[in-house]
Amino acid sequence: NFNNMCWRIVRIQGDGSVKLILEDKTKTCESATGGVNASIGNGMFGYKNTVFEYDYSNTLKREKSARDIIANFITEEMKKNLKKENWCLGNTTDWFNSDGTEIEGSYTSQNKDIYSESFNRLTNKQIATLKCDGVNDEKIFDYGGMLTADEAVFSGFTSIGITNSAWLVNSSIWYLLFPAKAIFIGDNGYPYLTVFTIFKSSTANFSSASIDDTNAYIRPSIVLIPNIELIQGEGTKSNPYTV
Repeated sequence: NFNNMCWRIVRIQGDGSVKLILEDKTKTCESATGGVNASIGNGMFGYKNTVFEYDYSNTLKREKSARDIIANFITEEMKKNLKKENWCLGNTTDWFNSDGTEIEGSYTSQNKDIYSESFNRLTNKQIATLKCDGVNDEKIFDYGGMLTADEAVFSGFTSIGITNSAWLVNSSIWYLLFPAKAIFIGDNGYPYLTVFTIFKSSTANFSSASIDDTNAYIRPSIVLIPNIELIQGEGTKSNPYTV
């Protein structure tokens, strides 16, 4: 429990800080139901080469980006116990064919479906990492973000479209950071960008959704400062940690 909301622990980081993801914004963990209660907005509304922020110089603007929504959710009182973090946005520069060969030019110039560096790495190469040190990896430094596609893999997901029972499943469709595919929509069409998601209906899938899919939700993640005071609890649902 933090700020009278239920959060799941993602991991303890090397400096002792604790990464969390929202489980229920309406209740503490003793009575949390999860599902869409872990949502603070729907539709990620990134544009072009970003999946988290806007290119504000472009005329096609949305009302709010995922970063705006998360920033508005985090209060000044919460920030007293939060660590600013480098949130990895992935590589939106390098794109690949389905066979793993790299394409030339930007994704907007293609007349076929193409795949991001993250998709190629996670699906074709089966390599997941918590590092964000690639030449073309983008980052933002802020109090809040979301989990990456790689973090979903570490939670138990194995590949795109494969049914899993990972602990991140929460009865809804959740956006993850990192672009997945650029899908071509026909003659004179414009490839639209999709983002990795966790999808749950009758089965759980590691999947992708359009950046403006209002059926997909924003599930924020935060990082508690190292050595934050534990008030009570054992880390169970009936007796959760309270900080």
